[in-house]
Amino acid sequence: MTRIVTILVVNLLYFAFLWDVAAASGIGYAQNPVTYTLGNPITPNTASFTGTPTNFSISPALPDGMAIEPKSGTIQGRPTQIIDTTTYTVSAKLPQGPITGSLTLGIGDATIAYYVDDTNGNDSWDGHTPSTAWRSLQKVNNTPLKPGTSVRFKRGGVWRGQLRIQSGSAAAALYYDAYGTGPSPVILGSMNASNPSSWQAIGGNLWQSTATFQPQPGYTNGLPYNNANDVGNIIYGPTGTQQFGLVNPPKTGVEKWSQNLLNNPGDFFFRTTDYRVILYSTSNPAMAFPGIELAIDADLMNITFASHAYVQHLALRYGAGCGINGWSTSNLTFRDLDISYIGGGNLGGSGTRYGNGIQFWTNTRNNLVERSRIWQIYDDGITNQASANGAVQYNITYRNNIIWNSAGTCIGMWENGANSTMSNIYVYNNTCVSPNGWAVNQRPSGNQQFSLVVGMTPPNFIGYNISFMNNEFVNIKGCNILAQGTYYSWKYTLNM
Repeated sequence: MTRIVTILVVNLLYFAFLWDVAAASGIGYAQNPVTYTLGNPITPNTASFTGTPTNFSISPALPDGMAIEPKSGTIQGRPTQIIDTTTYTVSAKLPQGPITGSLTLGIGDATIAYYVDDTNGNDSWDGHTPSTAWRSLQKVNNTPLKPGTSVRFKRGGVWRGQLRIQSGSAAAALYYDAYGTGPSPVILGSMNASNPSSWQAIGGNLWQSTATFQPQPGYTNGLPYNNANDVGNIIYGPTGTQQFGLVNPPKTGVEKWSQNLLNNPGDFFFRTTDYRVILYSTSNPAMAFPGIELAIDADLMNITFASHAYVQHLALRYGAGCGINGWSTSNLTFRDLDISYIGGGNLGGSGTRYGNGIQFWTNTRNNLVERSRIWQIYDDGITNQASANGAVQYNITYRNNIIWNSAGTCIGMWENGANSTMSNIYVYNNTCVSPNGWAVNQRPSGNQQFSLVVGMTPPNFIGYNISFMNNEFVNIKGCNILAQGTYYSWKYTLNM
């Protein structure tokens, strides 16, 4: 009899186990399927289930700005990324094993959306649909954008000039992004000079550009002739297949500081008497160097006193200023960008040149740069800097970026004004590779050979909580970190 009772108890426990697993075998959602609006906070989407599951997770990762609450499975947040309808697998744990469910969601465009098409667009149209898209950067720059607006550039498109970022608000940001399929939209800061008619022979293997690069009203960069339009670099042979700079990279010119120093093919000089490029070539440059881009001294993306904007999925190339230059900015996010062949503009006279991939200048706060690829930069790949007295820079995060061939340094941060502060700077999970590149032999000091530079501490400067964690440094010939001056509470952890 005892034996029979034992068997019955065991069987009852077994069937109770099966019943509990079956009862908790599915996870459902109050809204499923569901489409959310870019930039709008979502109504929390609660999970339904039986049993007491824990450790909720979701795959693939939710769109940027959204998260799953690990204890309850609730989906919440404010989406900052447009995605097509996608089915996600939600998982949780029971003592007896895992349970799953599915959730189908998409992120639609902002309430107000503009589209920009470099081929089929027309600036006289309303821009609100792909079939009535605008065409030019000028139209985007000159149109006041309301908070909560998105501006989306057609994938595969190419624009030349400068994009000026406007401000959203804390309740409704602006979004600059891509649409369609294909490679990232490209903004070029250069003029194409690949036609033989772009050049005139002036004797002695020297050729002058038929185009002139006159000083631009309202633009200054410290030059004696007050011109923010000189040519600071020449890129030879660029093609669309070199988007990531890994295979057959373009060649670049070598800038000289007087015409009589032009001795080798590719040497060039910017003549300020008539604002022309003078280039050494044994034949017409368009024949000797197929594919010529003249990088003009201007920032490809200008952000002045702007805030609450997202810039995503764009490519910036061939500019002699900065790729992105933010002056006194806040609450900006830059993600999934490709920035290459930037810098070389003449800043202040012979031998003084400049150009960073992404730069935050003077007062700046609450900015994020993530998941971007930055390479072939004259100076720093990413940097926050200030020279004004009393500058304040805080809550800046650089994470999950890949930076290579930046001839200054991969990531730099410094202030040299009195009574300035720098705090809560987070440098996490970045990969910094070989700070070399096209500009090494053109910099007066050559290659700095540092991955990270933190420095310039004048009197009364305060810097604290500058944190480096889980960064990888590859092929660095000098020091990985250069710290100039004494910082209060400088915290860092490195993975080498």
